[in-house]
Amino acid sequence: MTAGDVMGATPDGCVALLRIRPLLFGAAWKIADLFLEEAVTLAGETPDQRRGFSIERKRALARAQVGTPAFLPADIWKATALTYDGTALLRNSLVHQLVYVDSSDSLVGHDSNGGKLRPLTADEQEAFVHLALRLVEAAHQQQIDPRTDGDLRAQLARLKGIHKESLAGAVKLVPVPELTVVLDLGPDGSSYLLDVPDVRSRSPFKGDQYCDLVLQFRDRPGLILQPHLGVVASAFVVGAAGSGLAASAEA
Repeated sequence: MTAGDVMGATPDGCVALLRIRPLLFGAAWKIADLFLEEAVTLAGETPDQRRGFSIERKRALARAQVGTPAFLPADIWKATALTYDGTALLRNSLVHQLVYVDSSDSLVGHDSNGGKLRPLTADEQEAFVHLALRLVEAAHQQQIDPRTDGDLRAQLARLKGIHKESLAGAVKLVPVPELTVVLDLGPDGSSYLLDVPDVRSRSPFKGDQYCDLVLQFRDRPGLILQPHLGVVASAFVVGAAGSGLAASAEA
């Protein structure tokens, strides 16, 4: 065994080994469903049923491009909404009818008449899951940075066979390196200072467009933070007060 060898399955390998892509797709679709419902509600739409919006109503609103979130570019939202609409029957088949995974790991469902639906490839299933994760990040932050924008476009490019839209600016998906930094408690005894320019200058990943930080705390083993190394500020102050940690930028 040599350095760099991996014993056991990787996270991606576990997905394939356990054959759980269909379950991940189903969970991601529900996230997209809730995301769209909130968007159309904020746009002033009212439910068509006592118990809320029907799927058919939400599909119609998605096709009509109602409720574009302010923090998403219109072309990203359009492709997302059309992907939601284009996978609704497959999700319904997954939950209420019959689906199966073929020899290529594509997910095959059926409509209400028993007709076979367009298969969703393994790559499309994974792209849909990543799309849902990025939407959650964007909703939480109420904005998207260039990295998230590019990744959303890259995932939607993988889903073009469903939404049929052409999006400019999709980045090439490459593994994002992680840089671990161990922080010591500062002289004030209440915060940790991360010197971002110093970290950038010493990073071995200068040729990479993006890098994830893994912040560890010498006096708090097992506790980590994972911000993006793409901040404008020259330093981060990580407060240690209370039971958790709070990060703030310093100019």
